[in-house]
Parts: sequence; C-alpha cells; structure tokens
Amino acid sequence: MQFSCSLLVLGCALSLTLGAADKPFELKAGDAIPSKIIYTDHLGPFKHDLPAVLPLVVVSFQTQATEKGRGGGIFSSGTLQYTLDGISPLLMQKITDQVQEALEAELKAGGWQIIPAEKAVELDAYKAWAKSPDPSGGEAERSVIARGKGVNSLFASKELERVFVGGKRPLVGNGTVLGGWAGAPAICKLGLALNAKVILFRALVNFANIETGKRGLFTGNQSWKSSTVLEVSYAELDVYPPDASGATPARLHTEVPVTMFSDFITDAKRDGSHHTLTANPERYEKDTVEALRAVAKGFAAVSNK
Repeated sequence: MQFSCSLLVLGCALSLTLGAADKPFELKAGDAIPSKIIYTDHLGPFKHDLPAVLPLVVVSFQTQATEKGRGGGIFSSGTLQYTLDGISPLLMQKITDQVQEALEAELKAGGWQIIPAEKAVELDAYKAWAKSPDPSGGEAERSVIARGKGVNSLFASKELERVFVGGKRPLVGNGTVLGGWAGAPAICKLGLALNAKVILFRALVNFANIETGKRGLFTGNQSWKSSTVLEVSYAELDVYPPDASGATPARLHTEVPVTMFSDFITDAKRDGSHHTLTANPERYEKDTVEALRAVAKGFAAVSNK
C-alpha cells in the first residue's frame, strides 16, 4: 500500500491520510534515483570531514495488505486482502545484508570513509542504546485510516511487515519509526565514542497497493483499485554528527515510491476477497536489491553535494 503519511512500529501504529498516493518512479537496472525525488530535511552537515558507521540498516518487507471500507451515503463497503507467499524470512535477511553492503559501497564511492558496523556493536555506547533490543526479523503492523468520498466514509488500511536489520544485529529503540529515530543523544554518543558520524538507513518494500479514494457507486469491493507492484515505497537516511548532547541529523528521504515494475508474481489464488500471491524468490531478490541499490546510489550522490 502507498500512503502519504505513515508510521511503523514494532507492535501497532496509526496514521491518517488524505488523497491518493504519488505515482511511483520507474527505474531501469543500473540507475540511481534522481535528486528530484529526494527530499532533504533537517539540514545538518553532510560534509565528509569524519569517518562514518552504519550500525542500523533496516528493511521492512510487506507480507500482507488489508483494507476495510465503511461506505457513507451511496458509497459501498467491503474488504480486500493480499498475502505474499514464496518469500522466506531467510531470503529477507539475505536481501537486507546485501542492502547494507550496497549502501556502504555507494557511500564509499561518494567519498565517505566507512567504519565496519561491527565496531559500533562492540561499544558500551551501543549496548546502552540497545537496552531492550528487538530481534531482526520481527513482525510489525502498520495501520492507516483514510477518508473516502462519501458522507461518513472511512477506510482502514492495515499491513503486516517483517523487519530485518543488516548483519542480523538487534533492532534497537524504536528504529523503524518513519520520519525520525528516537534516542538521538545515545546515537550521537555512539558517534562520539568512535569519533565518527552515525548513519541510519531504513526502507519499506511493498508487493501490493490498494489505493484510497477509488471506490465506485453500489459496486462493492470489485471497484477498488488494487495492483501488485514490487516497490520501495519509502526510504530514509539520517547522518548524525558525534555530539554528547544529541544533535539534529542531516536527513534524506524519497518523495515518491521507487519501482522496477518487476514481473515477480508466478501464481495468484483468490478466496472471496482474499488474494494469495506467490512470488518468484530469485526475481524478488534481484529486483528488490537493485531498487534499493538505486536508492543508496542516489542518497550517496546527494550527500556528496
């Protein structure tokens, strides 16, 4: 699913969205995402005056998408659900590890000096940050409420995701919240201990979209617009300077979804309003890594300006 404003936590989060999602940017193999779809927020220093470490590279994989509508006036109600099959947690971890490698390689190519993430994990500053770690591969639920076009018309979207960390390191704090990491002082103290900047990266990978505001008159959920598309619906990179007090990071994030428009579905079964989609694991892995590599390359280029 695509949303204009969303939150993800381990557990459950709620958000409100108005209007339809932005049109995805289509990639070709080997491309980098262009700077025109990268937004720079909380401008801190991107300059490569210090080494950098990437202790958390987080990728969330959508595994189920559900939407329930309550019609208002002459608008219809119903439910639509998609479930992804054929992609194992082992493969999701493998993809995330490849994303960490790709991100480090692109940042190095862009001029950053990268310290191995394992050096951060060994420090007391990291262990203090990771007081209550969640394991890589945990399940998360993200919920969104959208207003429809009818009177008293609401549509509740929910998706399940599996959240993985590069190197199978623990997911600390509330590291999957979009739009900001908690515990900036602890993150900056980690950088202070290494005399390095701390770079945190996260991305959401979707396999199905159920768009809001696409209901017809009297026609139930048959009129709802849905699609299967392999896309990076959101990605974000934060660069924290070493600072004992905690500082505002330099932040980059994608403004629209990024897709390879991959033909990755090999089978689809329907049971009422529930659709089970089986993916080709090799194609899913290849195109997901390629899309996230393009995001990493685009972020690295912007951070070098």
